[in-house]
Amino acid sequence: MQIGILGTGDISHAFIQALPSRPYVQITAVYHRELKKALSFAARYKIPQAFDSIDQLLAADVDCVYIGLPNSLHYKAAMQCMQAGKHVLIEKPVTSNVAELQNIFRFARQQNVFALEVNRVVFLENYDFIRKTLPQLGARTLMDLSYCKRSRRYDDYLAGKNPNVFSLDFSGGALYDLGVYGIHFVCGLLGAPQSMEYHCLKLESGVDGMGVMTLTYPSCIAVIHVSKVSGVPDNGVHIEGENGIITSRFPPSVLETVAFSQPHGETRRRGTDFLPFWKTHCGSFWSRMPVPISAFVSKPFWLPG
Repeated sequence: MQIGILGTGDISHAFIQALPSRPYVQITAVYHRELKKALSFAARYKIPQAFDSIDQLLAADVDCVYIGLPNSLHYKAAMQCMQAGKHVLIEKPVTSNVAELQNIFRFARQQNVFALEVNRVVFLENYDFIRKTLPQLGARTLMDLSYCKRSRRYDDYLAGKNPNVFSLDFSGGALYDLGVYGIHFVCGLLGAPQSMEYHCLKLESGVDGMGVMTLTYPSCIAVIHVSKVSGVPDNGVHIEGENGIITSRFPPSVLETVAFSQPHGETRRRGTDFLPFWKTHCGSFWSRMPVPISAFVSKPFWLPG
């Protein structure tokens, strides 16, 4: 599979470093609007082609495109790539709104290509443990998830530089950047909620610096705390029910360790070495499946229902 990369930011570095080393997975092209940056990225990772035009990248020998651009640019880039018949891996959050997401669903079907969001939560080993253990907690549960992490770009924002992650123009803010992990975590376990509310404290730029989301189900209330302007030492997951408690001292995107405790029983602890999405879940797929894009996930992202 030949993969092209749009964007040379930190997330694109993380993506390429996390890809499993397989002879049939190759990064063949990279794009940045400034050719100098594309060339520098290509030289670092020995990528044969670098472009300052997305159209040029799409005309190159690529089967699939990873979109690591600022959030608000995901939709246009994904549609452009699918128009060219390319599969797309879209960094989280997949789009800025529901309308864009629905259009991607429709167009992916029309073009007979895959459109996948890169979000590792539901593929983590300990998430699978939580999914299997959750019924043991009883008929009613409370969930509390926290992912509060002061952005290293916050000082730039305070200095008046307005980085993308704190810009409305680029769909920045805490919910888009960190809240998506909690939403995937909860909805992956329980499906769509009956109701959902998000209360936030906005920065002067208009984006949410921190906030609290509540998702309500017939037998569960889930609360998600997020912040890009503050950090706490006890980010993690806490799920309690009548018959036990599931806890992790790591945020929902990591879940390096998890514990299950019952009122009159022993505590079961489970730990795993945290590895990025592509290594934890997809390594076995890469090694055994000849079908190119289906190696990424077990279920196509664009086939709800």
